[in-house]
Amino acid sequence: MAYLGVTPKIGNIRKLDDIAAQFNGVAVTFNLRVGGQVIYPGSPLQMLISLGGVMQEANVAFQINNDTLTFSDPPNPGIDFYGLVIGDTLDVGEPSDGSVNPIKLNQGATFTMGGLEVNGDVNLDSTTLVVDKINHYIGLGTANPTARLHVSAGDIYLDSGRYVDFGLGATRSNIKGSNNLLVLRGQNNDLKGSIQCGTTDVIVNDTLTFDDSSASQSLIKTSSTAIHLEANYSVAATPQITVDDSLITLARNTSVTGTLSTTGDISTPSVIKIGTTNNTDHINITDKTGISAGTLTTTSGTEVFDTLIAGNVRGANYTVYASHGGHVSTSQVIITHDGTDAFVTMFGDIHSNPGVAVATFSAAINGSNLELSATGTIGTFIQFTRTTMNV
Repeated sequence: MAYLGVTPKIGNIRKLDDIAAQFNGVAVTFNLRVGGQVIYPGSPLQMLISLGGVMQEANVAFQINNDTLTFSDPPNPGIDFYGLVIGDTLDVGEPSDGSVNPIKLNQGATFTMGGLEVNGDVNLDSTTLVVDKINHYIGLGTANPTARLHVSAGDIYLDSGRYVDFGLGATRSNIKGSNNLLVLRGQNNDLKGSIQCGTTDVIVNDTLTFDDSSASQSLIKTSSTAIHLEANYSVAATPQITVDDSLITLARNTSVTGTLSTTGDISTPSVIKIGTTNNTDHINITDKTGISAGTLTTTSGTEVFDTLIAGNVRGANYTVYASHGGHVSTSQVIITHDGTDAFVTMFGDIHSNPGVAVATFSAAINGSNLELSATGTIGTFIQFTRTTMNV
């Protein structure tokens, strides 16, 4: 009857060439020959090796590697050698299904195959690569992935020209970086909820936050009630523009090159400067005319309540209101100067105590300044508006 499967290659029992003459008490490795021909035993267990009439234990007293025999201890000179090779390695052909166990595999070897299908979990070096078959998770650098792709160590790096793409077709969303440019494109035209950064922060939707993490200060921050444009990265910075349901607050210098329109009020706790050309006018009607206002409660009998830079103005017209002790008065005051002396006149006086002014006014050049002073009882309240003729 013919042999089923691949026919085994069965060899004879062969005696090894004597190598005793090579023993010098130092060498441990010797060539295996039969009749001078190279021989390759398949396993140390196929060999009977005797030194001085004492049988040597395979894989303990000796090992083989291809056509070489290596002893654990060097044989002494003059000791007898005897060796047999019992048959050759058998070609067993294809193993039966399910008959190869992990212990039968050379786990240090590299395997090349056309494809690999795994029905169970995949675990490489515990945490290098883990595939969770039940939850369909892949973990890189973690033994317990909690998402479809869970990376716990290192960065995800894309070569130049590559990008992360979500979805299919023309409406797909993608994140693409090149030339220091980051493009976030949402699937819907309204862009709502395109990218969610956390439990409360969404790039485009009800809130928007651009942060500088080193300073913990938002450059742009919005909520359902306000928009803040920060002046700089400083943690102590006051928002430059704050917009809430009813108010626009400008806390920094802001330039408008076009038309500024509003259907409500424009309010500021300081002043509104429009087209100013110097530091004294709040509003410039033209290049040469400025309007401003101010208040003062006097602390001396005569006190300066308004100061102009003489080189910037030719003169000014004041409407001055004064109040003290239940009496009030309003006066028109005009001042001018020639660079050395200042000149003043009052007219259109109206007094609650006829003929008695609550305060009188004088002008003087003090260094480079043109000063307007009020003389009256200490504690007099002064309020004025001023129109200047600028240089």
